[in-house]
Amino acid sequence: MADRHLGRPDGFGMGASHPWLLKTRWGRSIERGYDDDIYECTNDLYCRNWLHEAWLLLDEHIVQLWTQQIRALDDRYRVATVDDDGHGLGQFHKLPGPDLWWWRRYPRVLTGDLGRSLRSVQDEERPAAGCGGP
Repeated sequence: MADRHLGRPDGFGMGASHPWLLKTRWGRSIERGYDDDIYECTNDLYCRNWLHEAWLLLDEHIVQLWTQQIRALDDRYRVATVDDDGHGLGQFHKLPGPDLWWWRRYPRVLTGDLGRSLRSVQDEERPAAGCGGP
């Protein structure tokens, strides 16, 4: 069954990057507000990296089966996140190259530990009231 696996009949090999797992974390949890901390967030982003790298190695038939679903998940992720060119996450983790665009976004709804961490970066960048420039 094509949706049971990506490349291997036993369903393994994609690990946490299996599209079903990406769908639950990549889409739904981001849309509601990501509740975990910065370390879980970067772990999830690494799972998306793995899928990006594995995509080049997959059989053309598998790629055709999954391309639309992966694009739809990526579109949901784009809608549920804000592009800040990686500034927020970059304060906590070294960012990979610009072709891995998902590292340059953060959840639109900031909740939990990740929300507190990213808000602390935003707060540090705001000038204090009454302390304007020239």
